[in-house]
Amino acid sequence: MANGLFVAQKAGPVFVAESAAMRAAVRDAERFGRTDMSIVVSGETGVGKEVVARIAHRASERFGGSFHVVHCGALPEALVENEFFGHVQGSYTSADRPSAGILREADGGTVFLDEIGELPLAAQVKLLRFLEDGTFRPIGAGKDVAVDVRVIAATNCDLAVAVRAGKFRRDLYYRLVEFVIHVPPLRERPEDIDPLTRHFLDEVRPAYRENSPLAPSVRELLRMHRWPGNVRELRNVMRRAFALAGNDDITIGEVIFVDDGGETKGAQTLQGVNREYFRGLLRKHRGNMSAVAREARVSRKSAYQRIERFGLADTWQAAKAKKS
Repeated sequence: MANGLFVAQKAGPVFVAESAAMRAAVRDAERFGRTDMSIVVSGETGVGKEVVARIAHRASERFGGSFHVVHCGALPEALVENEFFGHVQGSYTSADRPSAGILREADGGTVFLDEIGELPLAAQVKLLRFLEDGTFRPIGAGKDVAVDVRVIAATNCDLAVAVRAGKFRRDLYYRLVEFVIHVPPLRERPEDIDPLTRHFLDEVRPAYRENSPLAPSVRELLRMHRWPGNVRELRNVMRRAFALAGNDDITIGEVIFVDDGGETKGAQTLQGVNREYFRGLLRKHRGNMSAVAREARVSRKSAYQRIERFGLADTWQAAKAKKS
């Protein structure tokens, strides 16, 4: 840990956090990753559940083995058994070659079952049997297969509620939840927004981490946003802002949110906020463009371009007139 920034480097994504809640989640993942206990990682979509699972895998003796990700909600119900357990050649009409299945491919490693609450009930029965004794029978096979696989599950729903609603098996629930790691949403850990922002900008332009180019107004806007898409949304927002800003520092006008329908959200409002921000700078510095550019953390050329884009030429002239 350096300067309060936690970075967990592993195969795959990087985990960045300053908040106490997230550092506690990482400590739990490392502590229980070293055991054979079943782990459920809970949290909203986009908070980083897979990253926490990878940390647990890294801490385990299975780190030399594979880490398989299975998106349970994306598996057609008719193919779930085949995907998990595989089949022998000729077991059904189109089975012209054998298939090992995910569990056999992951032997000696970890399988991460993302959104396990969406797994069909019939598949839950077979998964429970595997978790109980480590064996399964491929489709069409005459005997069981034994493998050494650890299962880490993740969910964005309350599995206990799903059990009461009859949508998730009670016996599987209690088999899985030996330990639960909750990953809080980004809106509940605003301390993580700045380091995550720097990290995502560093992904597209490494010098950004040293330059720290975000104006105070942008940082305040990021802290105020509710982040329904969590960390995944923040990454997209910063990559989009970088593309819009080009070589200049990022200001409010480049920060555009997109809702879950694909529509830009609040873009006109943000443009208006940016206009008023520059209007205020012109008045504050009485039209001194060097001072305006310095406080806005953009080049003089970029400041002139923004004054033109926002239609603030009259404000600029009036501000300069007050100076004389």
